[in-house]
Amino acid sequence: MRDLLNYLATWPEDGRFLGHNCPYHTFQKISGGANNILYKVGGDDGDLAVKFTLRDGRNRARREFQALQAIQAHGLAIAPEPILLDESSYAQPVVVQSWLEGGAAPPAGAGGGAPGPRPHRMANRPPPPGGGRWVGQPPHPGRGKTGAGPGVGGG
Repeated sequence: MRDLLNYLATWPEDGRFLGHNCPYHTFQKISGGANNILYKVGGDDGDLAVKFTLRDGRNRARREFQALQAIQAHGLAIAPEPILLDESSYAQPVVVQSWLEGGAAPPAGAGGGAPGPRPHRMANRPPPPGGGRWVGQPPHPGRGKTGAGPGVGGG
């Protein structure tokens, strides 16, 4: 694993890894991350995600790894399996985890999922059927102090 991480830390493009005695052979750089460099690594025992994160005061790699450990400890099969955390051997901290197939979740407010916890993103959403307002939606200007629609306490 160490030989593979040393190689990926040089930010190679897609290709094959020819490390000695390493069960991982192929890698693909995954685009779209604004804060990470992510690789999908293919091997004999399944695929891995190798993520080099920003080094900053938020300790992103450690927080992600600990969150994955907590999910795993509770027996929830909803996230990748944490494999390795290395915060000191490379220019960026690295997290290795099992690879889960599927697409990335849409950004908050982009649709395709339940509304997020940020009420300000829902301010322009039309009222639900029958008037009123969505749970967590802030009052709409001009609809009264409660933010409710006509005939539902807001006037």
